[in-house]
Amino acid sequence: MHCGKGVLIDKLENLHGETFNFAYHIGEDLCEGGSVMVSTDVIDILKKDAAFNGASYVKLDEDDKVFTVAGKVEGLKFELVPTDDGRFLHKSLL
Repeated sequence: MHCGKGVLIDKLENLHGETFNFAYHIGEDLCEGGSVMVSTDVIDILKKDAAFNGASYVKLDEDDKVFTVAGKVEGLKFELVPTDDGRFLHKSLL
């Protein structure tokens, strides 16, 4: 995961920009095996959330701006969505 300003959307609803490119790099080039990977910008946000007080962040050898999330995360409430459920995805992702 990565966050930031400057994401551009063209007429075909494709994403562009440095923020998008870095998020794509994390998800496509680095992330594997069900790991959760975040940028330093996301870590700055997570450190403000009490649910992540027990989390730790391990720097990747491949990219020093990307970390895997480890440790204990508590109090998050979420619903798992089946991987074949496209209701929550933008049409360009289907």
